[in-house]
Amino acid sequence: MANLKIFTNLETKLIDFESEFSFFLEELEIEFSIPKESNYNHLSFGFILESEGVQIEQQSFPIENVTYIGSDQEFMERSLIEINAGTTYNISFWCEESGERFENSYAFTTPSPLADS
Repeated sequence: MANLKIFTNLETKLIDFESEFSFFLEELEIEFSIPKESNYNHLSFGFILESEGVQIEQQSFPIENVTYIGSDQEFMERSLIEINAGTTYNISFWCEESGERFENSYAFTTPSPLADS
């Protein structure tokens, strides 16, 4: 499994990424870290995952009829997405808080399987 952690700073409006890939890829786990605030003000976030200009997945949070008011968790949401080895992906992540929207994107290539000797 591959892991992509998305860290969002609501004060600086910066989004950082941390990734870890193994050679046995079938799924990408995306974890969303939002600072532990006492009160969120209309917090929402989401992403679009693409490969070669084709949209693979799009998700937005929170789900319909849910409002985030705060969290004591390091990662607020997690998503699992099927991916392929030896493929280049681009993820565009956005976050909106207090009516301000900020974005960042991250490109990565998953490792290719080891060739038979």
